[in-house]
Parts: sequence; structure tokens; C-alpha cells
Amino acid sequence: MIPWLVAALAGVLGAAAQYGRQALGPRAAPLALLRALSVTLVVALLLAAPARPAHRLPADVALDGSESWLRAAPGCTAFAAALDSARRAGGTLSRFGDSLRADGSGAPPTDRASSLRSVADRASATGRPVVVITDGELDDADAATQLPSGSRALVVPCSPAPDAALTALDAPRALL
Repeated sequence: MIPWLVAALAGVLGAAAQYGRQALGPRAAPLALLRALSVTLVVALLLAAPARPAHRLPADVALDGSESWLRAAPGCTAFAAALDSARRAGGTLSRFGDSLRADGSGAPPTDRASSLRSVADRASATGRPVVVITDGELDDADAATQLPSGSRALVVPCSPAPDAALTALDAPRALL
């Protein structure tokens, strides 16, 4: 917006310098207007003024494909909820873990690791923001600082189910 304002000001000043007070007269007004327009366009080209507003790149979606989803609690539906969130987020869906790969299937997670480094490297190379959907158990969580601006992480935890355990047993030494 600022380059266009500067260019318009330069156009008006250029026309005023060329025509002076005659620019307000009926004969010179159309010519002064054309002069102002031409100077404005030349200055806008020199300042590389944008022709239209910038648009946002759609975010890629990276889903954690590690087995840690299945460890938390038997029968937990957090991975199904994460897969649903990934599909609703739009963009290119990929899974990360042992490696980064394009995978939009609903297959259960099978990777043994949960490495975010490959996602950060690809996002930095393309410059596109990425939505990372994970259970929070990342091997290299510090790689999240390398994600481009506009990236975000969605953590879908699987709360453990209540469990019972025997912690102490008090019984007499001998039974009569």
C-alpha cells in the first residue's frame, strides 16, 4: 500500500511540475491527469508495488505415525480423532515417524520412532506452514523451532484409563 501512495504522490508532483497552474484549466486538466497517471505507473514499477494483495499459502498437514498412539491406553480413540482432524485441516497430508511420506490412508500407526526433523526440513525448503498433529511424544521436539512462520502443532493426548494395582499385602505370618 505504501509504494502505491508514494507513486501517486510522485505522479501528482510530476504533473504539477509539468503543467503548473494550467493543470486546473479545462484544456490542460485531461493532459495533466494522464501525466499524473503515467508518472504514477512508472514510479510504481520502479518501487515494485504489488498488483494485488498477497495470498496465504495453504498449510501442509503432518500426522505422527508412531506406535506411541497405541501405547497409552487400550481402546483409546485418539489416533482416529487425530486422523479426522488431519483430513479436515486440508492441504497435503503426510505421515512422519521413521521417515516422512505421503500417506492419506487410515492405516494404524506402525513407525517405531517419532522424528519431526524431516518435517521441519521439508517445510523450511518449501516455505509453506505445516500443521503437525501428534500425541506429544516426539523424539526431537526441538525441531519444532525450525518450522516456518504460520506453523502450528496440535497435540491430541490419549489419557490413560484408570487402573488398579496391588501395592501392599498385609497378612499374618502363620495361619492356624
